[in-house]
Amino acid sequence: MMQLEPIVFSDSLVNEFCTLTGDPNPLHTSQEASSSQGFPGLVVNGALTLAVAIGKLYERSPELCNGVILETSSVYREPMLCNCAYSLRIIEKDSYLGGQVREYDCLYVNRTSKEAHRHTIMCRMKSN
Repeated sequence: MMQLEPIVFSDSLVNEFCTLTGDPNPLHTSQEASSSQGFPGLVVNGALTLAVAIGKLYERSPELCNGVILETSSVYREPMLCNCAYSLRIIEKDSYLGGQVREYDCLYVNRTSKEAHRHTIMCRMKSN
């Protein structure tokens, strides 16, 4: 298991990501909208947490850079809030076809060690 340094998603990063991806959900961009739904701050976009998890996985496992992502799945157990620290844990769950296909769980955990988001990523290594 790889446990990485705490990750904090800033309001400006989430706003920029929503602009780039065309996500109009005001929970990600409006303090008023998120407050009206009972959240103390902006909610981090789930696609952003997936993108960062993939980036960190590739950063820590350079051999994956020549491979391809076959599949991802995500479970959102609780909203992640902007400007809060989350630990990202990357676990190699399984491998198939003699290690050519690898499956990873990328878990974002809050300060009380409660799982917030889980992304499962399946990658295929480049054949020699």
